[in-house]
Order: sequence, then structure tokens, then C-alpha cells
Amino acid sequence: MAKKQNINFSYRATDILTTKFVYNQIDDSALDNLFNNLKDIGFSISTTSNVDIENSKLIIDITTILKDKSNNEMLVEHTARTIYVIENLKEGINSNNEEVDLPTVLLQQMYGIAFSHARALLAVEISPTNFKGKYVLPIIDPALLIKDL
Repeated sequence: MAKKQNINFSYRATDILTTKFVYNQIDDSALDNLFNNLKDIGFSISTTSNVDIENSKLIIDITTILKDKSNNEMLVEHTARTIYVIENLKEGINSNNEEVDLPTVLLQQMYGIAFSHARALLAVEISPTNFKGKYVLPIIDPALLIKDL
């Protein structure tokens, strides 16, 4: 089987939105104690992606959860969605397994941008709460977001 020529993928974000935002209000002193003693803060990030080949779209959801580990209470849960349109997406379909093969560098860029969108959307969502100024998403290496893909 002949190897495919290099494919020139290009993309643009078409939609950036929050699909889920839930928080449990705790009083200011409890929140201050929690952030002053970081050992009780639990934080997790999960990602999901979905490819819509027909419409040449890649949908990336980034879910972040902040918990109080002392009582396992969920404090903030947020899911941000970034939808990209990718030109030449159909050209990247692997004929052996019918999955889309996108270059790792491209995926790292797209996930990095999606995580930045998640950071901004979360800041907007928590702005009217007492989590404002306390809970921010860390800077992470986008390669960590795609390591299990």
C-alpha cells in the first residue's frame, strides 16, 4: 500500500462554550482555610473528543473538578467545549481502521487552545461566586491532555 502524501490540515475554532457549570457555595472562611491549606484540595482534569467526519469537525470537551478531599465534596465542576472545523479532515482517515489520524503536533495545539478556552470560560463562570480569585486552572503541557488518545 502506498503511503499517503503529507496532508495540509488547517483548522479554526467555530464554537467555544460552557456545557456544564455546577458549584457548591461554601462560606468564605471555609474557602479561605481550604486554599490556605492546599493538602485538602483535590483537582482533576478529563478530556473527551468526538470527530464528526461528515462536517469536518473535532469537538473537544475539557472537564475540571475541584473537590474538598477532607469530605470528598465536589466544589466546582466545569465542562468547556471547543468545536473546530478542520480542512482536509477526511484525507486523514486511516483506511485500515477507519479512524482519523491527525498529527500529534496539531492535536497538541488544538488541545492547548481548548484548555485555554476552558480557563477563560471557568473564570467567567466563577466570577460571581466566592471562588473568584482563588480557583484558577493551572498551566499544563498540552501533551498531557492527549497522552491517552
